[in-house]
Amino acid sequence: MQRRPTLMDVAQAAGVSRALVSIVMRGAPGAAETTRERVLTVARDLGYRPDSRARLLRSSRTRLLGVTFHGSAPFHAEIVDAVYAQAAERGYEVVLSAVGRSRSEARAIDGLLDFGSEALIVIAPSLGIRELERYSGRVPVVSLLRDDVGAFVDSISSDDRAGVRSGRTPDGPGALEYCPCRRWIGRLGRAAPGCFSARDDGPPA
Repeated sequence: MQRRPTLMDVAQAAGVSRALVSIVMRGAPGAAETTRERVLTVARDLGYRPDSRARLLRSSRTRLLGVTFHGSAPFHAEIVDAVYAQAAERGYEVVLSAVGRSRSEARAIDGLLDFGSEALIVIAPSLGIRELERYSGRVPVVSLLRDDVGAFVDSISSDDRAGVRSGRTPDGPGALEYCPCRRWIGRLGRAAPGCFSARDDGPPA
């Protein structure tokens, strides 16, 4: 296996000191623009990437957001995609942990904590309030699509009643489409995978 390029490799190839390469890679002031461009070009040609593990060890931060999701819920993929975008803007990386028939939610969360996640985003959690609060005692926890999660867990959920009202046509009740988990509402026309339809009266009990 080919050895991973280091800062020293970049410095030798660019003809500068290791300290100067470090300045360029950190985006810190102190390097001339022509030198900065040369170092970045050499780093790209060598395939150099900063060792994020070493940086995190030095800072005692992981900057990892742990996210649990249900693999059988198509809508969860859209949420995960949005989490990635927002996390990147704030300098965080995302670690995913799926919940399924052969993998419990508790195990999924424990795996994220083992990776060093600084906070948890749990999508449509099924754990009890006491269990969620136990996790919130270790790291911040945010619940999505469920709001009855106790006083120590933040939550974000949709207003299903408002969604039903907004789905009605100006001339009267319209056809609405509901996901079995009753988390997503949209106009009937192009059915979402795994969803069924209901008309006018709202989602079934």
